[in-house]
Amino acid sequence: HIRSSVAKGGSVLVPVDSSARVLEIAWLLEKSWQEASTNQTLKNAKIFLASKCAIAAMRHARSLLEWMDDSIVREFEGDDDNVPKTHKRTGSKQVNGQASKPARPFEFKHVKMVERRSQFEKALKSEGPRVILATDLSLDWGYSKEVLQEISNSPENLIILTEKLDTVSKSYETVGRTLWRWFEERQDGVA
Repeated sequence: HIRSSVAKGGSVLVPVDSSARVLEIAWLLEKSWQEASTNQTLKNAKIFLASKCAIAAMRHARSLLEWMDDSIVREFEGDDDNVPKTHKRTGSKQVNGQASKPARPFEFKHVKMVERRSQFEKALKSEGPRVILATDLSLDWGYSKEVLQEISNSPENLIILTEKLDTVSKSYETVGRTLWRWFEERQDGVA
């Protein structure tokens, strides 16, 4: 769905929490953009992670790498095919035959961290397709609310809900809960 939307020049909003799930989704997007380096559709699309604590969350995740699943640790330590390998003659690091510096965990090449208001406004005004991971999950406040207001009028844009919000609780209705309720009520794929 993301490829389809960015191929049309659209923007994709992925509302996220500011701690755990954002790390997973940012990592998946980074890997997709790395693997699709020759795919012009993804190559032209920008990825932003808009959160007041994005850089701190990534730094904290890097510090806790030893507590992560063994498969993730191996990938970060170099057992993955896309991780730099040392060239026998020159001693330089290479990825797919090209010189590169070693990758550090959660240090992204394609995902740009956006924390300050000025950075966020610049990301919203950027031309071309883009994927924006933005806090908060409820879509009632924070960067996600502003992105939603910005992109909601264009049919080529997309909102991806990655975590189910409680639609039964009636304490107060949020935009995120409303979207989930509409999704559950749809018939034949039409909301």
